[in-house]
Amino acid sequence: MLPHRSDVYDGYLGKFMNRRRMLLPVAGFLLALGLISCGGGGGGGATTGTGGGTAGDAEVAIALSDLNTQARKTENVSSDWAPVRAKFQSILTTTPANNDAKVGYAISEAAMMCEELMETYGAGYNDPNALPDFKPLISGFKALCARKLTQGEFGPTFLYLTADELPDVVPFTGLVSSDTSFPAFWTLIQRLNTFKPRLESAIAALQSIPANAPATTIADGIPDGSESGANAVAGFGQAERLALLARLQSLRAFVGLACLYNVSTGTYPEGTATLVTFAEEFANSANLSPLQYLPLSPFGDLAADSTERTAIKDWWLAAGTNAKASLEALRNRSGDTILEGLNDSTVDTTKLEVTSFEAAIQGTVNSVNVETPDGPQVISVNLSQFLGSSPPASLRPFFARVNLFQFSEEEYGVELDPTTTIDLTWGGVYPNGLPGTTLEISAIVDSTWRNADLASFGLILY
Repeated sequence: MLPHRSDVYDGYLGKFMNRRRMLLPVAGFLLALGLISCGGGGGGGATTGTGGGTAGDAEVAIALSDLNTQARKTENVSSDWAPVRAKFQSILTTTPANNDAKVGYAISEAAMMCEELMETYGAGYNDPNALPDFKPLISGFKALCARKLTQGEFGPTFLYLTADELPDVVPFTGLVSSDTSFPAFWTLIQRLNTFKPRLESAIAALQSIPANAPATTIADGIPDGSESGANAVAGFGQAERLALLARLQSLRAFVGLACLYNVSTGTYPEGTATLVTFAEEFANSANLSPLQYLPLSPFGDLAADSTERTAIKDWWLAAGTNAKASLEALRNRSGDTILEGLNDSTVDTTKLEVTSFEAAIQGTVNSVNVETPDGPQVISVNLSQFLGSSPPASLRPFFARVNLFQFSEEEYGVELDPTTTIDLTWGGVYPNGLPGTTLEISAIVDSTWRNADLASFGLILY
């Protein structure tokens, strides 16, 4: 019999909201994967190149002007970037060797994906720009918004992933939120899945630019001296190209991880109020299995084949290679450039972070400061378990049974069933297992809860 006590309510703030699924601001950033390095040659100053020939230069100048107009805005929406991206795509159709157009295309595609994701992710907010970060995937895309990109926030000093953030790139977990104003985590995954070919296209454009190509002049988000925000420009050279390449490769890796498992929901009524769907179950203090509150199979089943899993690892490792090459390209570089604030004093310490990041995909790493209901703990994570020959066949077994109960006429609660028998190692993803206290979670259920929120609540996290 479940305890019909009001003090179970305390579990909502003391337990559920303290889990890693809670949205925490991100100060650091991520680094990750790649496919092919485009070399670590020198950068160059803010000299505008010919773009690979005179053909199309006038069109490129117009397209870059449009890019700079959007980049200088304090806010953008995805539709702002569609015509800019289209202009660069058109130029590359007729003059595929134009390097300035390749840079413009990569930047505009990145900025457009950023805004699209913010528009999805920020469904419950008036100002998506003020959203907190899911670590580290969403924060990675946020750095590609033009107002951040032109301030160098995509640079290699931001391209790292601390060991303590590793649990948040495990499939599903890094996108699960206890905030009922957010869309279902699978809605975000569905959006991310559409980004795969676009990321790969932008990556290919940057990879095809010679290392010695002159810098492309774009808007500078941090004006110098007599410059103003309306006219400041800086060079986007080899260091910037490599840094953006590493960022895009890292995001392709993280997107691949996020999309490893099927999120097809079929006829599942995800938007229906939980108190409506399970009214009888709340009244009768029912115990629900995942089969009763989750979308039906194939939801949660492995979707990525071995080719995609191998590619994810390749993207990840190549991102580390290109981030380090970007740091090398920054050495002794002069001129007004997007990454001009980085110099030799930041290169060596950042390279250590980049190098340690590469170990995250190779085997077990201890995350030592993971917030759990019982305070910071060490959680061992082995991401390679997902990318090898025998990943978990489904994530459905890692959803717990849940207890529903009603305190009074208008008071309802839910808790993870503490008697749930579940593999807390996630099939070897957490070699030492998750803390047993992960099952000591309860929450208040109010009218804002939808069935998607109940599904998120049931996932065994920490």
